[in-house]
Amino acid sequence: MKRFTAGLVFFAVMALVIFATSGLTAQTPSPTLEVTGVDVSQLPTAVLAVNVTDSRSQPVNGLAPEAFTLSCNLPTPPQVVSVENVTAENIYLSVVLVLDTSSSMFGTPFANAQRAARTFVENLRDQDQIALIAFSSDPVLVQDYTTDKAALIAAIDSLQAGGVTALYDAALEGVELSVASPTTRHVVVLFSDGYEDRGSEVANRRSAIDAAAELGTTIYTIGYGSVDINYLSALAENTGGQFEIAPSVDQLVPIFDELATRLRSQYLITLNADVPADGNEYACALDVTAAPDTVLSTTVTLRAPIPQPIVRVNNLPTEPISEPYTLTFDVLADDPITEAETKVGETDPQDAALTDGQITVELNPAELPPGDLAVTVRVVDENGDETEYAVQVEIAALASTVEISPDLASLGDLTEPVEVTVTVTGQTAPEFVGYSLNAGSDSNVNPNPLTDPYTFTINPAELPPGLNTLFVQVLNQGGVSSETGFTFTVAALPPSVSVLGLEAGQTVDAPTNALITVTGQSPVAEISASVGDSELSSAAPDGTLFVIDPMTLPPGEATFTVTATLENGQTGSAAVDFTVAALPPIISVSGIEANDVLSEDRDVTVEAASQTALNHVAFFVDGEELAHDVTIPFRASIEVLDYTPGDHVLRIVADNADASASVDIPFSISPDPAGSATAQAEIFAATATQAAVLTNEAQQAAEQANQTSTQAAINTSSAALTATQLSELAAQTSTADVVANATANAAASATAAAAEASAEVQAQLNATETRAAAMANAQGTLDARATDRALEQNTQSAQETRSARSTAQAIGATQTASVPRTQTAEARNAAQTLAAQAVLDAQASAEATSETQITEEVVIVATTAPTEEPTAEPTEEAATFEAQAADGSPTPTGTLQSVVIDAENPPVVSDTTVPLLLGCGVLLIVLVAIYLILTSRRRQRAK
Repeated sequence: MKRFTAGLVFFAVMALVIFATSGLTAQTPSPTLEVTGVDVSQLPTAVLAVNVTDSRSQPVNGLAPEAFTLSCNLPTPPQVVSVENVTAENIYLSVVLVLDTSSSMFGTPFANAQRAARTFVENLRDQDQIALIAFSSDPVLVQDYTTDKAALIAAIDSLQAGGVTALYDAALEGVELSVASPTTRHVVVLFSDGYEDRGSEVANRRSAIDAAAELGTTIYTIGYGSVDINYLSALAENTGGQFEIAPSVDQLVPIFDELATRLRSQYLITLNADVPADGNEYACALDVTAAPDTVLSTTVTLRAPIPQPIVRVNNLPTEPISEPYTLTFDVLADDPITEAETKVGETDPQDAALTDGQITVELNPAELPPGDLAVTVRVVDENGDETEYAVQVEIAALASTVEISPDLASLGDLTEPVEVTVTVTGQTAPEFVGYSLNAGSDSNVNPNPLTDPYTFTINPAELPPGLNTLFVQVLNQGGVSSETGFTFTVAALPPSVSVLGLEAGQTVDAPTNALITVTGQSPVAEISASVGDSELSSAAPDGTLFVIDPMTLPPGEATFTVTATLENGQTGSAAVDFTVAALPPIISVSGIEANDVLSEDRDVTVEAASQTALNHVAFFVDGEELAHDVTIPFRASIEVLDYTPGDHVLRIVADNADASASVDIPFSISPDPAGSATAQAEIFAATATQAAVLTNEAQQAAEQANQTSTQAAINTSSAALTATQLSELAAQTSTADVVANATANAAASATAAAAEASAEVQAQLNATETRAAAMANAQGTLDARATDRALEQNTQSAQETRSARSTAQAIGATQTASVPRTQTAEARNAAQTLAAQAVLDAQASAEATSETQITEEVVIVATTAPTEEPTAEPTEEAATFEAQAADGSPTPTGTLQSVVIDAENPPVVSDTTVPLLLGCGVLLIVLVAIYLILTSRRRQRAK
């Protein structure tokens, strides 16, 4: 019952505070309804203390219970059980008077405050208990509860002003002292003129409010001067009391006096209210019909006592947390909280601070694993009552945080390679880290993968000048990928040029490949290279390969220089010093190959590549040097008849200033060239025999033709003159010319009598040509090459002079194709032309009449071979030939002797001269035809 009475006193005090009207100072007050206290200590029974005053601020008494109605937002509406009207005489008050004695009150304000306090004490009943607390730097209990008014007044008069203002501690001290009251009605009256300025370690702005709510104490506050209005108002409004501000010190006495009157009259309303013990406040509307036409209304708040601390979260997020977030928990408790801690996920519990009834938890999703996360708050009050409260929040999966070192943007224009280290932090470890330059994830360029510690190098020579961007791509274990960009600038740089395949100091003795590598900020536009003053051509389409051929360079020290030009105009170069080896010439041979079998003469051509000028090039067959051209290309001829059948070796030697080179080419001579020569000699012998027979037959016809007209004699003289001229011309040119001219003149001088013989001779000629053709293939090369070699000899030599003196004898040598080697190329051409003409003339003479008389006599003397020194005397070979002719042996070769004819005294043609002359002409025609055939075939093979 004592606790219940205390609750009623508390409600009465609260009702006085809630009644915050200006009736105390208003000139025309209105009727008021004021709830001065709420006692919920005995739930579900609750008691309301209510003051009802009229327009004169006088209590309205005698209202019936039906005049009071109450509606609440509780699940079960409360019921009014009883209404009791009590007066001051029936209520015993317990009041704690708290007075500010700080230095700011010094003087008149403090004196007026003392006088007002004395008036308040004097207006109370003798049964009311009063306690006095004075505060400045600390609250001090000056007088405990007493009914001795004289003692109270003496205590008030003894107070002195001085010190700072411990406002929070004084308010809490007053509330705590109110529960020691001997009555059930708890009231605190606090007077102050300032702000909290000491900095309390015990109480804060809510300490007195929370304590009053728990204890059922009503606080009335009175302010004066520069007072903390917000705090004094909160004390009164949150405890059911009332806040008054005194405009001057003179108003303090009336305010205290009116407050004493208000505390004397009220209604006690007993309710049956099912209020949940959840710490929540439930608002109720109280309506009172004070007169038939007057209905007063006010609001009452009901809250059940909290025997155990209550913890509630007031801002639980509904979406995954992706940014730092502060989770706030309200802690409700009637008893002071002595212990509080929080726990996030699986981490260890951390001590928490309870501030103004709240505990906060900071959540940084970047430091927490993604997904559901439990946050737990645990509190314990001073009685040991413990509450643990947990909520679930969802942490969003976040991208990793990427940082680089050094800061590229702070380095200015990059001119040198920079090593960059990437640091990755976040909720989960990275599964992949990569980077790319100027190509973000929206491009088709794959990033370069990195491994821990994620370090790589940026080479500005590989990037375009100006602004560039480094992109770092990260995929973490939470499945979130991200890309972070870092910008930096690059200076315009020349390209880096390197040479592979050629090293400094290297001696190059063979063609060497130099591969060029260019690293630059833009594509390569051009690459050029040189060795000394010699420009090199690239061996690759992209210009990155050059071949250094030592054969094209002078021996000794050299420098390979390569220059690369980029599309942006920047150039770079590299140089490599090397040595060119002194090399022998490189010999290239055409016309003959190793192990060739020669059946005819072979022309060999040699070309030699050399670093320096060639000093000497020579041809040797079995050690014997061959004649050859002395300018490039070098040529020499291998004449098969000069060598025996079988194996031989052609050696070619080339020398330059530093070295010598040689090439050996083995070859062999076939036996065919010797057989062809023998067959040719047999043809010549048989032809000579046939010519002798024909001569006898043609002799008679020649005698008849000799008796022709004088014009024939003139022609004979002309023929004789022509023969003489030909003999002289032979001394100047060549034997071949004389042969051709003699043949032509002989054909032109044939008589009509020889026409019939010519037909027979022609038949024999055809047979002879048939035999000659049989051996022409083997002999052709021999004849042609022998003539070519003779034509290539120097016509200025002494041999040419000897050949000129023996032109007539050389005619026979020409018949066997063994022409002296002193003939020139011009002589050979003239001989071919005249020989062809002779054939045509001979054919014409076969159809002509005996209008032409042969006036030239030619005697053929057979020999074995042409002599180097022609002479008018018969040689040993000639004697041999005559001996062989006597016994019918074949004659291999022959020598021609000429007789000069005097034009004025032509010789008389004997009976044997004409047939013999005719035979010689036929023989010459045959030889010329063979020569032409062989020459033609040689040319065809040369093509």
